[in-house]
Amino acid sequence: MKFVYGSVLGSADKCYYEEIYTGKRFSVYKRYKSDLGYVSSNYIQSELRQFDLGYEYFYTDTESKVVKKLKPNAGSVIKEFKNIKDLSPVADNDAFTVNPEDALRKIFNYLNN
Repeated sequence: MKFVYGSVLGSADKCYYEEIYTGKRFSVYKRYKSDLGYVSSNYIQSELRQFDLGYEYFYTDTESKVVKKLKPNAGSVIKEFKNIKDLSPVADNDAFTVNPEDALRKIFNYLNN
């Protein structure tokens, strides 16, 4: 696992991004976040809290030098890059359901070639 600080990528957020895929032009990153929430299965100790881990995907473009949020589904990815390349041959909703990171690697590899 390799983490990159947001300012290195051009982001104003003070956080780290996990590197998922790096390419010549486009790269994919994952940002983790946690929220303090209630434990729903514990009725005896109602004040008990737990950290809920969540994550979001982002991509960078070397030409525009911005970090943009990316929804991990085939429709959103195809729509985001429709002006650059047709991704419908490699984008599959089932692949996003099983393993979104592998699906993004496959799509961004196709996009960078």
